[in-house]
Amino acid sequence: MDTLLMIPAHLGQKVFVIEQKANWECLSMIKQPNNNTISFKIENFSKLEKKSYESPLQSIAGFKWKLIVYPYGDSRINSAVSIFLELTEASGVPPKRSLNVKFKLRIMDQNSSNHWERSSVHWFIANEVNSNWGYIEFLSLENLRNASKGFLVEAAFIVEAEIVAMSKLKCAS
Repeated sequence: MDTLLMIPAHLGQKVFVIEQKANWECLSMIKQPNNNTISFKIENFSKLEKKSYESPLQSIAGFKWKLIVYPYGDSRINSAVSIFLELTEASGVPPKRSLNVKFKLRIMDQNSSNHWERSSVHWFIANEVNSNWGYIEFLSLENLRNASKGFLVEAAFIVEAEIVAMSKLKCAS
């Protein structure tokens, strides 16, 4: 909230000064950061026993990310692959500050370039547990298993996340 101060001036004039008490941030955008793609291969599809699988951590633009894949859907659905991108570490960003990220999630067509892809923009909250975003129904299991689509080859499929652009905190009050 702002505070209005009245300060006496010369010759009977009054000067008003507004003291600001708001927080602010300066952001810059990083477009196409280096090593901006996480690739994660899920093998032995028909023999998978765990509910979810996590990719190894990958550092992109100084932040650590991973993919979380539910091959048979998360707890809300069981007829599609669920995929989420998670920010796991944002060192240098104050707690509860957010990163605005534009990204793409995809399941690779291993026979051609007809990948199944969705784009999103999301504010990831730094240093918050489970700061993730994705799709509960990313690709139906029927389409995944359809051999003509090339997603599931030799009982394996490949999931990717590509970070297209992201905000970076330059200064804050």
